[in-house]
Amino acid sequence: SNAIAASLAIGIPENGGAARGGELGVSFWNLLLFSPDKATNPLNKEADWDSIQGFCEQLNNEPEGPQLATRLLAHKIQSPQEWEAMQALMVLEMCMKNCGKRFHNEVGKFRFLNELIKVVSPKYLGTRAPEPVKKKVLEVMFSWTVGLSDEPKIADAYQMLKKQGIVKQDPLLPDEPLPPPPPRTKSVIFEDEEKSKMLSRLLNSTHPEDLRAANKLIKEMVQEDQKRMEKVSKRVNAIQEVKESVGLLTQLLGDYSKDSSSQSNQELIKVSTDCEKMRPTLFRLASDTEDNDEALADILQANDSLTQVINLYRQLVKGEEVNGDSTAMPTLPGERERERTSVGSRPEPAGVLEGQTHCSTHSQHVHTCSLLPVTVFDKHSLRVLFHFARDPPPSRPDVLVVIISMLSSAPIPVTNIRFQSAVPKVMKVKLQPPSGTDLPAFNPILPPAAITQVLLLANPHKEMVRLRYKLTFDLGEESHDESSDVEQFPPPDTWGNL
Repeated sequence: SNAIAASLAIGIPENGGAARGGELGVSFWNLLLFSPDKATNPLNKEADWDSIQGFCEQLNNEPEGPQLATRLLAHKIQSPQEWEAMQALMVLEMCMKNCGKRFHNEVGKFRFLNELIKVVSPKYLGTRAPEPVKKKVLEVMFSWTVGLSDEPKIADAYQMLKKQGIVKQDPLLPDEPLPPPPPRTKSVIFEDEEKSKMLSRLLNSTHPEDLRAANKLIKEMVQEDQKRMEKVSKRVNAIQEVKESVGLLTQLLGDYSKDSSSQSNQELIKVSTDCEKMRPTLFRLASDTEDNDEALADILQANDSLTQVINLYRQLVKGEEVNGDSTAMPTLPGERERERTSVGSRPEPAGVLEGQTHCSTHSQHVHTCSLLPVTVFDKHSLRVLFHFARDPPPSRPDVLVVIISMLSSAPIPVTNIRFQSAVPKVMKVKLQPPSGTDLPAFNPILPPAAITQVLLLANPHKEMVRLRYKLTFDLGEESHDESSDVEQFPPPDTWGNL
């Protein structure tokens, strides 16, 4: 990573040995845990305040923090990727606000100021640096001349830019350069509490072998985090590819007619084939999102769009009769053992869970048990409950039958209701088609309308269940997208005898 490359430039001993009495080696590895890589990742959809705050906090705790931080941030600010550079400047501003005199002194040295000047100077990076980045660099430098009068080199550097004609006039400073960050949550890299405690003990030790062990442990944790970021990158790229292919196929279908030329038809076939190949890719992506509701929602949405355009192609071009509600993620022969997550999403009418065993159940044939239903959603005048069936499907005692009921107390119709679900890799989930997708406006005089849907949950290893769902619906003109987890299931060893 860039941070590790920086360590080589700084000259940190690889074995964690002493540098300046051991402080710099430990200091660098401590800082590396909150290196700018996460806070400035170009894949971030918005500012990662947790990583920014963590970086500032760790910087304050380390004797060599300001020297290392300015060097790492200068590299990021010079990135050709606009969003990465802008995030680095955001980190820099936050450090200036929260890291005190030590950091101000380091920023006020020509060694760092020259790196900023390179970004705006046409002799260096100025001809290819993004305009918003150059504008922001000049803005922060000017703000420092106003607020840090005790760092004279900053004013000298800014005046030099004026003399060179790079600064034509002083920029207008915003009243509030940075929004207040949200409450801090736990850093991903420290989610393993046992490792965190061990690392803290090793870093506080004065024994060289403990410092070497700390360096090794930190490397492992950073590598794990890098692998996670690689997965995020693959997911973002794949979803973007799906969106582009869906858009292209939609456009081609809009121009399609049976009298189209063979060349245009060949392009249509090729794009539709590419779309078909993307469906198992989305399934594999879902296997890496067991603890990320937002990512799963993005994948399910991409899968919905992909399935709809594929169904449209089959209808218009092939003349097939397609169930428009069919949006289940597929599994390919030979891949089932490798999949880590089973995803159900308004599936095809055939009730196949996995393998050769067919398991189809309809709500009118199901008898609920004596257990009270579980309310899994109750907002926006829409209520969703899980009722548990008394009996399992024939010859499948490992399968729990859940009847989902959806009721509305809204004074206006609730439309386009869609329930989707996913479970861990050791289980499988299957949703039967719902009884409908719309609920009328609530009328207290009439019996309440309800949508019912059967969910089949296979749990052959009798593991504790955690099911994630996504619920989308329209309430009048407002669209809602909700997701959460459900864990209130009967004990697995009681299934088949409820």
